[in-house]
Amino acid sequence: MYSTGTNFLSLPAGVVPIGLVESLPTGIQVVGRRYREDLILDAIEAIENRVGVLSRQLWAREE
Repeated sequence: MYSTGTNFLSLPAGVVPIGLVESLPTGIQVVGRRYREDLILDAIEAIENRVGVLSRQLWAREE
C-alpha cells in the first residue's frame, strides 16, 4: 500500500488486509495522529478480529 508518504509526514500508518476482490487481496490503510502508534495498532487489531486474518484465506485457496 501507500503508507510511505504518510510516514514521511511523521504520521503513523498501517495497512491491514481485509479480503479478496476478484481474487486479488485488498486492504485498509489506517492513519493516526503523531506519536499515537498505539491507536493504529488497536484499530488494526480490531479490524483483524472482525474480518479475520487474510493469510488463512490465501492458504485455503492453495489446497
